[in-house]
Amino acid sequence: MAARNPFPYFFLRHKGQLLEVRAAPIQPSNDSGRASPPQGWLVVSRLWDETFLKSLGTLTESRISLDSPAPPDTSPQAEINVNRALNDWRGRTLSLLCVTRELPTITIRLHNDAVEARIFLAFGLLVMAALGLSLHAWVFKPLNAIGDSLTRQDPAPLRLIVNQDTELGRIARQLKISFAQQDELSREVSERARLGRDLHDGVIQSIYAAGMGLAAARTLMYTRPVEAAQSVDQVRDALNETIRDVRNFITGLEPEALQSHSFTSAVSGVFKLLRTAGPADGELDIDESAAAQLHLSARTAALQIIRECASNAFRHGHAHHMQVSLRTLTSPRAVRLIVADDGAGFDPATVKRGHGLDNIIERARQLGASAEINSFPGKGTRTTVIFPVTESVT
Repeated sequence: MAARNPFPYFFLRHKGQLLEVRAAPIQPSNDSGRASPPQGWLVVSRLWDETFLKSLGTLTESRISLDSPAPPDTSPQAEINVNRALNDWRGRTLSLLCVTRELPTITIRLHNDAVEARIFLAFGLLVMAALGLSLHAWVFKPLNAIGDSLTRQDPAPLRLIVNQDTELGRIARQLKISFAQQDELSREVSERARLGRDLHDGVIQSIYAAGMGLAAARTLMYTRPVEAAQSVDQVRDALNETIRDVRNFITGLEPEALQSHSFTSAVSGVFKLLRTAGPADGELDIDESAAAQLHLSARTAALQIIRECASNAFRHGHAHHMQVSLRTLTSPRAVRLIVADDGAGFDPATVKRGHGLDNIIERARQLGASAEINSFPGKGTRTTVIFPVTESVT
């Protein structure tokens, strides 16, 4: 043992007590190199009891224990933990010295850092919340309003942002102006379409019938001059009424025939004009109380539809007889118009459509009515229009 370590240091247990043992060789004083064999040994020991451990802890300002390793540090206190093996003379571990030293300065620093970290985290959360609210108020909400407005084609969602002095507010104002221009354009297009339908279904048909009446009167001039004169008078009256209708169409008023006559008389006038050009027999089954339930625009549309159907039947279908029925339906509450003729008819799938058939469908659609045109070659044509009835009728 001396050859390995001239100053042995080890621990041993004696009667259950832990002893610290240190040894040194005794040699002549002139043998400073310790080359000569030892003349003896000096051995000292110290008992590691609770009193010694307490004194050692006081001296080092630490907590000292044997065979009780410090657990992993999970507390906010700053500590230094040292575990050292106490070995016997063979190098085997007899016990474990555990030293724990608290560092108050570092603990205070860690505590302060933790407080600062919490304050910084809270401040960051507040900043993020404020940023989120700002993004919602100044970006997301205006963008959603603009998106809703574009989807619905309605400027109403823009009312909350249109006065904002922001880029999105400027976009909202431009979008509102665009909607206004679009509405104005739509009204202009609708008005032009209305004039086109009224001119086609009313004025053009009347002028065409007048032309046929004049042609018929010309053939009677030499053989039956009295009938020819009567036919010319009827054509003149029809043209004067047509002139008044043109003025009324321009200003959006009802046709002249509906202003001073009943609905039955207005429809009779249509057949009267057509008869100046040839046979045009009309069988009328019109309930004036049903006509009275229709709004002015619906009565006007019904008269124009009858005029278009009659003109098509006698001009193109070479019909001799037509039936016109206007009656009230109880379920659903509505007024039904039926115009049927005994003309040549047509195949709806292959017929070359003009403005007339499309005008009938469009007039009904704009009034919330339904229109159905049924025809078959050699079987004539039947047009049915169902007008909804409103509570208030003018």
